[in-house]
Amino acid sequence: MQSEELNQRLTQLQNAADSQTQTFESSRDKLYQNIVDTYLWWREASKDGAYLKSLYKDAGIRTRARGGNQPNFYPLVRLVWNIDITKKASTVSDWAKSLLALHETATEDAAKYSNMRSDLINHIHDLGGLSELRGEKRMTENQLFAEEDGEELESTRGKKSSSTGSDEIIETKKQQAKSVAAKAKLKAFPSAIANTDDFVVILARRNRHTNELEVVGSNYNDDLIESALLACTDIDRASVTPSLRLIAEAIQPHAVPAKLEKYRKKFFDESKYIERIQADGTKEKVRESTTVLVDAKNNEIIITKTPRKASCVTHVKPKKLKLHSGSTLVMRGSDRSWLERELLNNQKLPLYSAEPVDTLVENSTDTHTRYSLQLTASNHSRKIFFYDADEMPSETVNGLRIDVSPQQECSWEITAYAQWLAEFDAECVSQWINQIKSHFNKKHNQKVGISVDTDALKLWWWWDEGKADYLKCFTMPFGADASVQINDTQNTTMHLNPKDAMLLFTSIPTLPLASHKTKVTGINGAVYIDYETDLATYRSWLPQYEMYETLAQEQKQLHKAYKAAQRAAAKKAQ
Repeated sequence: MQSEELNQRLTQLQNAADSQTQTFESSRDKLYQNIVDTYLWWREASKDGAYLKSLYKDAGIRTRARGGNQPNFYPLVRLVWNIDITKKASTVSDWAKSLLALHETATEDAAKYSNMRSDLINHIHDLGGLSELRGEKRMTENQLFAEEDGEELESTRGKKSSSTGSDEIIETKKQQAKSVAAKAKLKAFPSAIANTDDFVVILARRNRHTNELEVVGSNYNDDLIESALLACTDIDRASVTPSLRLIAEAIQPHAVPAKLEKYRKKFFDESKYIERIQADGTKEKVRESTTVLVDAKNNEIIITKTPRKASCVTHVKPKKLKLHSGSTLVMRGSDRSWLERELLNNQKLPLYSAEPVDTLVENSTDTHTRYSLQLTASNHSRKIFFYDADEMPSETVNGLRIDVSPQQECSWEITAYAQWLAEFDAECVSQWINQIKSHFNKKHNQKVGISVDTDALKLWWWWDEGKADYLKCFTMPFGADASVQINDTQNTTMHLNPKDAMLLFTSIPTLPLASHKTKVTGINGAVYIDYETDLATYRSWLPQYEMYETLAQEQKQLHKAYKAAQRAAAKKAQ
């Protein structure tokens, strides 16, 4: 076939595709309008519950009660669109979830919508569509290139979005639990009946006076045993390849926890002043991001935030491993977020092995110096990449570090067992997370306080600007599992950013800590936490809340000076 004829056919295909695309986009826009109009109609109709129920009953639509206070939009979708659920159940599910997400948006930020209909339609467009409104991930440019290059991507076909591959995780943990070294041993007693895998769940209470565990009951129910296997992270961590485990545990104190995963989009703010020029010449505000640096010179992994801002910073010092020799490397952001979501929050870390086991291997391209780690599971493989930081844009690598210069005497210092850290998380930190949920950007939730007394640590929250004080408080007694030394009674209260502090405090107890002497120290308004695992020692720094405001003002002034210099240069060039 001649090229001229092929060109003619290609032109016909392109014209047909343009026409089809226009029709599709017009239909999609109409769907957005219908979704919003349906939601606004429901707001009025739901004021009379009996009216809606009668409509559903007349249409033969069965309604089901939902847990919690969230409205049920499933029957509404069937009522408006008259969908046959035997053929399009997934459509009903998607649109009902879209309506629920729209409802959450409209009720959480009602004040900012002056024209509810047009503002909500624009909101859907701004996010990129209904999938993005529901919090589903859109394929990125990098993911597309990776797929085109033949990199094997994890398949989600046939899985629910929340699926974690739990059957494989449980089976893997069973095998690991059969061979892992025992933490303690006791002789079998008559009622300690095991299941067919020789596992038994034992309920024990802790005697705080003798520091002994006293067995009070046991059960061999398979469901209980599976729950215990999923909960015991120290079973699987021992078998994870050291290079992968070191990276995962370094990231863990900075990872958005599973209970906040669906709010990830709201968690990281856009920089107000730092922009990046896209390939098409447009400017885009740079979004803040957790950044993982491998500092070969000091043999440290540094976790910080970029663009540079006040944030929690952690320096991780490996005890034996040396991942890299040479320049500083930065972990690819998409790999870091995948590791957070899949390996940590979805508990898939024990399913993967890594090569090499104790270092990174060079995997450079014509344009970039990079190193990688090959991860492999039974049905998925993926490389995670680390790029030479000197070759990356400065705003993506220049985060804060912990000052290593000599420090002044601490105001106070808590020495805590893992038991106390876990109870502080359960009684205070997780309570805050469960109550705040997606509202961490509200003005009254943007800072928390901790104060140290001789017998307890208090977590203060819900800041009242008018009263210049906190309205709510959680208290965690020290008891026998923690002790405190107070050197300066005038400086026992620190104000912190909860989007950093709560992530750190809720994650440390989940690490396989190797010491009973975790230190929580107050120095010059900031909080330092020193802890260790068998692989590394950690020092995390939580700056005082006031530093966030100070650095933001500095950035504002620098931005003004930069703009003024630009205007002066443009005027001079005229």
